[in-house]
Amino acid sequence: MNEEKNLLKKIINGGAAEVISAVVSYPINTLKTNAQIGKRISFRNPGILFKGVQYSIFNEIINGIVFYSVFDYLENKGPFIQGACSSIAAMSCSHPVYLRRKLSQIGKKPVIPFKNNYDGFGSALLNCVPTVALNFTLKEQIANRLNLGIMSGYLSTALSMAITHPLDTYTTCMITKNPIKIIDTLKFNGFKHRFFEKGLTVGTKLMLLDYFNKVN
Repeated sequence: MNEEKNLLKKIINGGAAEVISAVVSYPINTLKTNAQIGKRISFRNPGILFKGVQYSIFNEIINGIVFYSVFDYLENKGPFIQGACSSIAAMSCSHPVYLRRKLSQIGKKPVIPFKNNYDGFGSALLNCVPTVALNFTLKEQIANRLNLGIMSGYLSTALSMAITHPLDTYTTCMITKNPIKIIDTLKFNGFKHRFFEKGLTVGTKLMLLDYFNKVN
């Protein structure tokens, strides 16, 4: 019974932290998505930065429930296995919502036929799994070797993003159905937005998780 309560607590706390941090950093994510396909956003209409935020909220709720459930289930299997398997399970459930979020961010209508709900899923999976798995693995190694505390999360996130950013750009082009040029994926367009977004997301998430744990 106590294990079930602890799992429920992890899911609720983790899901809430994911949703709030995603909303806080959403405008930067929108800038990143558009930068990756070579599109500039006019700041005359600030509301455009939040287009599709409702899909982001749904996406994070689904991810939070599935990810933390699988992650807890695979306890003691190692950070790489936990991170990779949890990401695959979460993305498998949330991709249709993620797809609509991306289309909304670049100004396209998020109306998708049922048979196309998993367009770009393969490339999204190839991008997300290495990023998350590397992040968890690097975080553990950095924490054990360098004892940097909270900075371990920021450093592992930065390194995992630098390694996988070309693939992230390719994924964005695939999902939004924009022309893909290999040379463009190597220019690191949108990397600074992605870096600041992830830094803000990680910082907000860690702060919220710490607060929730103290309250509960």
